Amino acid sequence: MIGAAFSITLASAQGGDETAFACLFRDLQPALLRYLQVITPEAEDVAGDTWLQVVKGLPGFRGGEEAFRAWLLPSPGTGRWTRAGPGPAVPTCRWP
Repeated sequence: MIGAAFSITLASAQGGDETAFACLFRDLQPALLRYLQVITPEAEDVAGDTWLQVVKGLPGFRGGEEAFRAWLLPSPGTGRWTRAGPGPAVPTCRWP
């Protein structure tokens, strides 16, 4: 967890600061991969796609660190990820 510096880090990342975005990535990527490895054998690919969606949705995100984690790592059964046949799990909802 980033903690007290999260709001500054998020605002900087939203403003295009690559170092701030890298901080978010380094903090959350391990948890994202662990989560995805449970639901898809293509966890690395899906994680990459997820971060692309984060980049697209980041300017519109509003909330604190817990909300950001929930946005990135939805609880099972929320419908954010689905598996359609033998392919990878894919995002099914719109990102802010």
